[in-house]
This record gives sequence, C-alpha cells and structure tokens, in this order.
Amino acid sequence: MNPGFESSDHAPFWDNGFSAIFISEAGVFNDLNPFIHTVQDRVSILDLPYFHKISKLAMGTVVTLQV
Repeated sequence: MNPGFESSDHAPFWDNGFSAIFISEAGVFNDLNPFIHTVQDRVSILDLPYFHKISKLAMGTVVTLQV
C-alpha cells in the first residue's frame, strides 16, 4: 500500500510493490518536530517517552507480522 507520501524513505519500497510502515516523530507535516532534518534537530528536544511507546509499537508490529 502506498499512502501517497512520496518524500519518505519508504517510497521506493512502495513504488516497487513492497509493503512498508512509515512511522515518524515529525508527523506528516512536521507538526511534532519542526526541527527534523535541520541543524537544530537535537536529541534534547525529542519526546523520549513517545519514542519508547513507538519502539514498543514497532516491535509488536514486527512480531505480529512475522511469517
């Protein structure tokens, strides 16, 4: 499935028929981290409890989808 977000690192996979999951702390419109991919992008501004939850979600997804 390609959700139409072509600026993602996942786009080449989608374009070639592979499934991929896009997870970002920035949201689709950089609304959660306006500094992503800039010189101001620092670990100190990240929401680490959020990353912990997202990491658990990603691992649960991998375990659930494994074949």
